[in-house]
Amino acid sequence: MISGNLLIEAEGENAGWLLILFMKRLIVVLIVGGIFIISANLRFNYFCIESTDGVAIFKNEIEITNDKIEIKDGMLANSSRYVKGYKYYIKGDALYIKVYTSLIIKPGPTKLGHINLTINEDTSGINYVYLQGRNRADTELIWERSTT
Repeated sequence: MISGNLLIEAEGENAGWLLILFMKRLIVVLIVGGIFIISANLRFNYFCIESTDGVAIFKNEIEITNDKIEIKDGMLANSSRYVKGYKYYIKGDALYIKVYTSLIIKPGPTKLGHINLTINEDTSGINYVYLQGRNRADTELIWERSTT
């Protein structure tokens, strides 16, 4: 059986060693926690790309030929974002474009808030072009084939 005095003396002799062990573990926990917070922040801003509302894009020039659709010199309402990419699909006689943006810009020259898209697709059967927002119901007609 260990008496209270012996236990205190044992702690006193090992106190320096225990303090060093505690400090090492604390440093490791802080470094791992810092790396986790930084990586989570980068993942959220870089990899979690969000779609942009159709009404949040100002279209300057839309050019449609028989084999391509181009949106030139468009602007995002939030000019601090960078256009990461886009997806499109054709449903019936309508083409839907969904634009994805991110806060972190790609390496190299880029213009924040600017949008230039080129879709190489046969447009002979397309009568409407929509920008699609976060939901399929969130659409804005940006071009309609003239009937005259």
